[in-house]
Amino acid sequence: MTPSVHAQLRDCVTALYRWAGAAALGRLALLMLASAATEGLGFTLLPVLLASLDGGMASAKGGMGDLIGWLGPWGGLPALLALFVTVVVVRSALAWRRETAMAAIRLGFVEVLRVRLFRAVAGAEWRFVAGQARAELSNLLGGDVARLGLGCFHLLKLPTVLAMLVAQALAAVYIASAIGLIAVGCAFGIGVLIRMKATTVQRLGGDLTYKQGRLFSEILGFLEGLKPAKSHACEHEHVNAFATVAASMCERTCTFVEGGARMRMVAQVAAAVALAVLVWLAVTFGHLATATLMVLAVILARMMPLLQEAQESWDGIVHMLPTYDAITSAERRFLAAAENMDEASPPGLAHGIRMHDVGFRHDGDGPFLLRGVDAVVPAGLITALVGSSGAGKTTVADMLLGLLVPEEGTITVDGVPLSGGLRRAWRRTVAYVPQDPFLLNASVRDNLRWAAPGASMPAMERALSLASADQIVAALPNGLDTIVGDRGSRLSGGERQRIVLAQALLRQPSFLVLDEATSGLDMDTERVVLEALSALRGRMTVLVIAHRPAMIAIADRVLEVADGRVTEQTVRTG
Repeated sequence: MTPSVHAQLRDCVTALYRWAGAAALGRLALLMLASAATEGLGFTLLPVLLASLDGGMASAKGGMGDLIGWLGPWGGLPALLALFVTVVVVRSALAWRRETAMAAIRLGFVEVLRVRLFRAVAGAEWRFVAGQARAELSNLLGGDVARLGLGCFHLLKLPTVLAMLVAQALAAVYIASAIGLIAVGCAFGIGVLIRMKATTVQRLGGDLTYKQGRLFSEILGFLEGLKPAKSHACEHEHVNAFATVAASMCERTCTFVEGGARMRMVAQVAAAVALAVLVWLAVTFGHLATATLMVLAVILARMMPLLQEAQESWDGIVHMLPTYDAITSAERRFLAAAENMDEASPPGLAHGIRMHDVGFRHDGDGPFLLRGVDAVVPAGLITALVGSSGAGKTTVADMLLGLLVPEEGTITVDGVPLSGGLRRAWRRTVAYVPQDPFLLNASVRDNLRWAAPGASMPAMERALSLASADQIVAALPNGLDTIVGDRGSRLSGGERQRIVLAQALLRQPSFLVLDEATSGLDMDTERVVLEALSALRGRMTVLVIAHRPAMIAIADRVLEVADGRVTEQTVRTG
């Protein structure tokens, strides 16, 4: 075991122990030992049963003779059959409880790690989160966690397999000491052979695990690029590129499967040779009864797949450890970038939000996107933020929302700097409507309450009416209880935008930011929504990132982002 594997295994086992606790793992260990003991006991009873069928119990020697003598008058066939059935029932019940306990520990541990990682992602600074590859995060939370679950299954299974191997080895030695030791030696010799042949397969498996992760990331990328591909009528090229990635994965999978099959073939041939040698030794030198010889053969045959299972479990553990390390390393990175979560009272917004000599750049060593910005968003009015694509409009909005922290200068709300825990407190009083609206695959009601969990039915109806979405909901098959589909796929783009706008208004924010929120609406619907926004004047502060003239026309103030500066263009006087 290499030092890195040893350290990763220690960290994983320690984390599993801390999560599950000594009591749960202790119960699992007892179940493992008890089920292994009943496995061995079942094998020791088999020679007695077989001997009783031949009337040969009286001639049984060694451990079997001692066992028959100990049973005394209870050594008859009916009693032995009843005892054998009882042992099998107990073993089956213990195996059931053992597998249930293993599943509970494994699944619980994996889901805790998944939630911990997602919590770390959600709690990190937005600037750090936005800089991470989306496909990598999806792979960590999806595919990698699934592989981790399989590895944890092997981690918990391996002690059970080893305990059963020990129990069967002890049973073989108890049944016939000398020949039993030879049988156990043959079994473990084959196990060493399997281990030697498994090195190449293990390397292939590690590469396959890595490639599976890459394939998951590629799938996400290809799905996201499908619409542009169809728009350019180049689906064929898009499919060919994906097929190349998939073919590479298929080739590695076939190589891995072929290596595993070859290893099993070697093990089976070695087992057959060992069994033949064992029978010859037993008949020639051991003078064993037929029943005893048959049971030894059964034990040896049973130990072969167990040795292979132990090897496969170990390989599964080794393959899992890099995945565990990747997940925990990602969690540590996001925790290191955690946002200040100190509780604070949100600042009131009675006068305005001001940017004082603000500078910002996405890359700490790169050029500034914005610098020396001084601008005001007055309270109670509608301010339009305009500028060319890439000028920094969204960055300005994100700083005003408290998502991003300026590298230079300060942002204040009624003179109170947005810093530390105050940024998150401020976001509890704001609402944001993105250009690409996001909806859960849930009902309209659940989507509305996602933004405002305690909202009443009248409040939801008012918000839907303000967003001109009440007629949309009324036309849906189940009204508020209609499932909108993945990301709102069962609604049109304009319908999604109005539902998300209603979601934002339901929060009754002091500061509302809309990022091209009417871009998917027709002119008549846009006019209705703009009238609703105009009615908010004086009730809340509204910032709209806008290109369309109709949206700019309702603004009281227009701020233009250009050349790293924010300048005031017009002031509404009517």
